[in-house]
Amino acid sequence: MSKLTISENQQERAEDLISKLEDGKIQSPKAILPDWRAEMSWKQFDERTEYDVYKKREEDKTRKWIPTSDIVGPLGDSGDSVIELPTRADDLKLERLKKILRWMVEGEFKTDYDDYDLPHFVEFDGKFHVTKDGRHRSIACKAVGVGDIFGEVSVIR
Repeated sequence: MSKLTISENQQERAEDLISKLEDGKIQSPKAILPDWRAEMSWKQFDERTEYDVYKKREEDKTRKWIPTSDIVGPLGDSGDSVIELPTRADDLKLERLKKILRWMVEGEFKTDYDDYDLPHFVEFDGKFHVTKDGRHRSIACKAVGVGDIFGEVSVIR
């Protein structure tokens, strides 16, 4: 397993974010990344692409490094207005994010993963949307200024 090495400046950003998380100053991803958003719901995505992301074929997937600057946020909610939960774009597990930032500072953040831990993205119109796994890792990498993240990507045309 390869581990991420961050610069001194990136380490300071990570430590600052950890401090703000511990002080309760960060409660949502938008407090860290103002442009973080879910551009469309899963339902809208399926309608727009005529593609069921739950039934992806193996050949539709590739593993590659993607620029964190091109990650816009998670693929949105189910589209079910009955569910009264925060949107995926607003949902933040504070302890999970702190743990990832600490991994970065301590040199324990993995840059490659086994199949279970691999972040999942869909690429649509040149933008990447986090699907199954990798939301908090994407937030941490973008916030700290890490240029690329490795993940499984399905390109939707």
